[in-house]
Amino acid sequence: MSLRTRAGLALVLSGYFCLARGQFSANHGLSSNSLRGEVECQPPLNPTQLLVELVDSTRHVAIDRTPLSPTGSFEFRHVPNGAMEVRVINFQGDVLKREWVQAENISWPVTIRVGRPAERPVSGLVTPYRLQHKVPKKAMTEFVKAARALEEQRFEEAEQRLRKAIAMDPGFVEAYNNLGVRLAKEGKLEEAAEQFVAASKLDPHSTVARENLRIIHAHLVEGRKAAPANSFTR
Repeated sequence: MSLRTRAGLALVLSGYFCLARGQFSANHGLSSNSLRGEVECQPPLNPTQLLVELVDSTRHVAIDRTPLSPTGSFEFRHVPNGAMEVRVINFQGDVLKREWVQAENISWPVTIRVGRPAERPVSGLVTPYRLQHKVPKKAMTEFVKAARALEEQRFEEAEQRLRKAIAMDPGFVEAYNNLGVRLAKEGKLEEAAEQFVAASKLDPHSTVARENLRIIHAHLVEGRKAAPANSFTR
């Protein structure tokens, strides 16, 4: 979805900021957790075109949203304990990048990189399945730890934690998808396809799972042994 004229969106977005923060205070109370970070944008994106959204990963509820500073920095205060999804989005609500954190364990700034030419936005829509399916806390904790392991290139640990998350919650679509991406990058295309099929069956409306399954099938048809690192969406 392309960006529309930003002037027409300013009032709508500012209203959302107030509503989100009001809901946050009412539903969660205040906590001492803070989440600071920086979004590194590559051309043609720049920080003034983007927002950062904080989502409760267990309940799939957005609890806060803030625009980036001109330098790309952001900060959320009084973040409740638990697994949180940090989304970088544009003014239309399209999700460009996702990171997962455990709020009470974060003591360092989070760095998120977006804007590679080959990178495709992930649909910002929450599917009916995601609204209905509640991921158990322990499974979400493993998922968050897997995301951190991937960021630090501890790939074997990430794969083990994703498998553990799926064992704890066989309906965890995001864990199937991320495990499939990891396996594909290792050249295990058939096993990767199984993960994407499982994710697609659980949530037929997941555009991420469908797109990754399309890519993996194309590689299998062409007989490739591995897929390029930037082919898939996590």
